[in-house]
Amino acid sequence: MLCTLVFQPFGTRVTLQEGKTLLQAAQEAGVHIPAYCGGEKSCGKCKIKLVEGNFEQYQITSCAGHLSPLTAEEKILLSESERQSGYRLACMTQVQGDVVLEVPHESRLQPQVILEAGEVREIPLEPAVKTYYLELGTATLKDNRDDFTRVKEALSVYKELDENLTIDVEALRMLSPAIRTGGWRITVYILYGRQIIGVSPGRIRTYYGAAADIGTTTVVVYLYDLSTGKLLQTGSFINPQVRYGDDVISRISYCMANKNGVKILQELLVDELNKTLQELAAAEGFSSEEICEQVLVFNTVMACIALGFSPEALGVSPFISPIAQALDIPARELGIRIMPGGNVHCLPSEAGFIGADNAAVLIAEGPHKQDRMKLIIDIGTNSEICLGNREKLYSTSCATGPALEGAQIKCGMRAAKGAIEAVKINPVTLEPELKVIGTEGTVPVGICGSGIIDVIAQMAVTGIIEPDGRFSSNAESQRIRLGDKGKKEYVLYFGKTQEERDIVVTMADVRAVQLAKAALYAGAKTLMQRCEIAVVDEVVLAGAFGSYINQENALNLGLFPDCSYKNIKISGNAAGAGAQMALCNSDKRREAEAVVRRVEFVETAMREDFAKSFSQAMVIPHKHDPFPINKPMAFSCPGIHNGKGEACAYPLSSPDELLNKEVLLKSLLVTALAENSRKSLPEGMIDLPGPFAALGYMVSPVSLYTFGKKHSEMLEAVLSLILNELSAYAKAAIDHGVKIISYADPAGDMEYVGERFYKQFSGKYNRLFFGQIEPQLKEALIHVCGKTSYSMEKAGYLLARPYRVDASKKYRDILFEETKNSKVKFLGHHCINQERLREPIIYRLEMI
Repeated sequence: MLCTLVFQPFGTRVTLQEGKTLLQAAQEAGVHIPAYCGGEKSCGKCKIKLVEGNFEQYQITSCAGHLSPLTAEEKILLSESERQSGYRLACMTQVQGDVVLEVPHESRLQPQVILEAGEVREIPLEPAVKTYYLELGTATLKDNRDDFTRVKEALSVYKELDENLTIDVEALRMLSPAIRTGGWRITVYILYGRQIIGVSPGRIRTYYGAAADIGTTTVVVYLYDLSTGKLLQTGSFINPQVRYGDDVISRISYCMANKNGVKILQELLVDELNKTLQELAAAEGFSSEEICEQVLVFNTVMACIALGFSPEALGVSPFISPIAQALDIPARELGIRIMPGGNVHCLPSEAGFIGADNAAVLIAEGPHKQDRMKLIIDIGTNSEICLGNREKLYSTSCATGPALEGAQIKCGMRAAKGAIEAVKINPVTLEPELKVIGTEGTVPVGICGSGIIDVIAQMAVTGIIEPDGRFSSNAESQRIRLGDKGKKEYVLYFGKTQEERDIVVTMADVRAVQLAKAALYAGAKTLMQRCEIAVVDEVVLAGAFGSYINQENALNLGLFPDCSYKNIKISGNAAGAGAQMALCNSDKRREAEAVVRRVEFVETAMREDFAKSFSQAMVIPHKHDPFPINKPMAFSCPGIHNGKGEACAYPLSSPDELLNKEVLLKSLLVTALAENSRKSLPEGMIDLPGPFAALGYMVSPVSLYTFGKKHSEMLEAVLSLILNELSAYAKAAIDHGVKIISYADPAGDMEYVGERFYKQFSGKYNRLFFGQIEPQLKEALIHVCGKTSYSMEKAGYLLARPYRVDASKKYRDILFEETKNSKVKFLGHHCINQERLREPIIYRLEMI
């Protein structure tokens, strides 16, 4: 039976066979409904609403009973309020009669923020297609050479051209009319100096080319004047294939499940590409058929579909693409409407899912021309990572999933109007500050990728979630509530009307982001291990996603390995930039071929250590790796540990006087301990200086600094003696019931002695002290002065993890409560003298 469906508010009407799903109906009608999973019944995004009533204008008198019953999956993925309001999931609902449906606001395709620009790069103009103006002798009965021979002989004066010049069949069809229309004066378009691909009558001084970055979600097109190298126009559009699935796996599945799947998807893309080319050309006053060449870059799945190949082999291990080398294909064979004999050039790909788009990024960023170790990350559903320099290059791809692009997130969406793109959470009130795409006052309808990174990172640093991703039991706010499934969620936005919905972040959302970021981090770490480096010199964030993320939040989340903010580069649409470079300079095509063959692809699935790296990266920001590079070393200390002290008489002039004088050392240490201790400490708490600070009570810290530079071994010997005495003292104190050791090393803090000296002396011996005392801390802990803990973290010796606490309690009471947790050994980043915390967050420290 044929059924009539009407999609509101568009008024789009379609007739189709009973039994098809609403998603299939929408696809046939050209109505976009988000289907991130490609109709695999897992994402819960393809929401649509049944409209009840009498619709005489459509000859539909009733919609009741015209849809299949609610499925078990829908009962899980849709909230109770949504089910009561008539919401259904389009991929699970079958048509059983005439119906009118409403595409709700959150399911409507909004104009997406598409990154068109990339970093401006200067490049010599040397296009693959060049024009030659010819004045031909008029044909006569005596000179009856054929037209092509006449053209070849006229071109023989150009030594850069191939002696065996050929001509495209479409150019040949145009040749004779053009010669005669132009009065025996013509302009020929020659590709690579080997083949004539176009002919125009008369002298053509300006000619055109185009480049396109074809992404899974978005497509960006650039129009150039190839005679000057000037960028004329830029255009973009949503890849129309998204209606059949938002990721490459969904597209592969569709092609495999449908006999004409590849053809359907290819035609959708090419039609939209042709439309955009014509619009860009028309804006400059000419036809797209005057474009002589088009350069394309894409991932390997998009390449298969765009070129009309089956991507089936990329859907199963070992993920083999049909071809890796660069291609030159007549545009007409692909249905691309440029010059009839025009050329389409596709850059080479590397392996698996790493395609021509990554080759474009490489020629744009040029890691193979530099000494610095550059980590290039293009984050998407399938993220590509490249690491290396002029000596070695490695690449890999990792399935980060669609979570970072808004899919797999309960309220996730693309970067379109109404998407929350940035979040800042007040650590005291837990109230969020939101930045929404659109004009001022735009109502939030969801959260996009950059917002997802922000909110999860902010939830971690404010203690809403703990490092393992679980909601903290101490986080209390009207914004933290139990969701439909009885699990905690954080409310970013409370809907103010019946039309608006609450925007929330759920435990499942947090876990999806953890999985994505762990895959990305582990992939980068794998390449670093292959390069045998501990840190990278530079991180390049390519693509649209990387251009909008907050760098601080990305590192707080542990999205990629630590790097100085000043060395994190936003490259914009680097793939698009590489495509433009390949259009304007044919040498870049040869460079792409060369560099792609140099890159060693690393298959992470084959590495035994990848699973371990992945597991460690699930922790926020990481289980073991520190992120010290951008951490501050200065802590504003309101207590006694100000680090500078006042000028006074020191008992020793040089630290070497303590060597072999054990009695003197112990006597002076007693004095140092007494001077470092405060009066009226609560029972169960003592003060203890670090080895360098203790020595600083005996010898001027300035003298110590000078002495250490000249006599490093002697200074280390003295610090070792003091370390052993302090360790013995601390252990004895713990044995006698001390619960909290207030530890400070102000004289040796990095802020005063510098990073190099700190790592060699004062910080090193703090770390050794912690290592010696840690096994004793079963019912006791060390509170590290904020000045000291900042220095220790900056040096990469400690990890500081934020945990939320009861804001009503005094700080020292919280410390004594923490001693009951046997896993907590060290606390820091605060001053123990403060009565109450300004923010209800403590920092548990872990040794690295």
